[in-house]
Amino acid sequence: MSAANEVPAPPVPNPAGNGTAVLTISDDEQSINYTLTYAAVNNVTQAHIHVVNSPSLSGPIILFLCTNVGLGTNVPCAGAGPIPTPQPCPQGSSVTISGTLTAADLSCKDATPTSPAVLSFADAIAQIKAGNTYTNVHNIPNTGGDIRGTGVPQ
Repeated sequence: MSAANEVPAPPVPNPAGNGTAVLTISDDEQSINYTLTYAAVNNVTQAHIHVVNSPSLSGPIILFLCTNVGLGTNVPCAGAGPIPTPQPCPQGSSVTISGTLTAADLSCKDATPTSPAVLSFADAIAQIKAGNTYTNVHNIPNTGGDIRGTGVPQ
C-alpha cells in the first residue's frame, strides 16, 4: 500500500507511508484471516476493505479491519445483527494487526456506478478473489485515505 495508489490523490501526500494487507480466505469460505501492516502513517483513524469495479475508481467499504472513529454510515446486511465493533487502530511508527472477518462483519452494499453489489459474505469473497477490492488506511490529515493497496488474488 502507498499514497501513490490513493484515488483521488490525498490532500496531504505521504510518500513515506506504506503497508501491506494479507487476506487469507478459509477453505470453506466462511472467514477471512487478515494481517495489516502500516508504517510512517500518523494519526490513523480507520482501515478497511472497499469493493470497486476498477482500481482507478473509489468504492464503498464492505469490511472494517480497525477503527478509532466508529462505523459511520455502514450498516449490517439485511437480517443480520449489528456489525461487531472492530478493533482499535494502533498508533506507532510501524504497526501490525491481525484478525478474522466473518459474515457478521460485513456491511452489504448495493451496486453503484463504481462498484458491484456485495449482498452476502459469499459476494465479498468472490469480489476479493476477482481482484475487485482494495485496502485503505485513513488518517486525520487524509480522511479519504492515506495509503491504499489493490487486492491481488493469490
